[in-house]
Amino acid sequence: MAELKLELFGAPRLVYQEQPVVGVRRKALALAAYLSLTERPLMREALAALFWPDQDDEHSRISLRGVLHNLSSASPIEWVDADRSAVSLKFEALEVDVRGFTGALARTATSIKAGAVTPLAGYFKGVLKLAMAFYIAQYLELVPMACIGGILLWVASNMIKRKEIREVTATGKFEMW
Repeated sequence: MAELKLELFGAPRLVYQEQPVVGVRRKALALAAYLSLTERPLMREALAALFWPDQDDEHSRISLRGVLHNLSSASPIEWVDADRSAVSLKFEALEVDVRGFTGALARTATSIKAGAVTPLAGYFKGVLKLAMAFYIAQYLELVPMACIGGILLWVASNMIKRKEIREVTATGKFEMW
């Protein structure tokens, strides 16, 4: 785990060894956030034009240089990689909360696509079922007994796994009687 963290959930801030770094300008935090979310080196000219559109090329490059200096001097860890043409962040030295969150979402989506059910999904499903049972319970006395069979048949049909039934019948391992 990196000692330097860029926190973008909530008010953006830079944290070193669990203490907020003071003296980091808002524009510097905005540049760090942009670089962390693009996850690739960006050309200095493009960054200068994006962050200082109302300035001419020379002044926007000077402003970018000042912001880069503010970022690199804010922490004892070297985490900004800037050369004459491009700027990027060294992610091995920096932890970004948004990157961690999107990584967790991507891993969860990949697991779900592969057929896994996440524990969190199970909890949500359980809570949803309890909430529905609590809400519906008061209306069950209004349902005629003759309809209960149809409701149970509907519930059972939703529980059937058609793919598994096709596999069993295709292999001939299924006997009806």
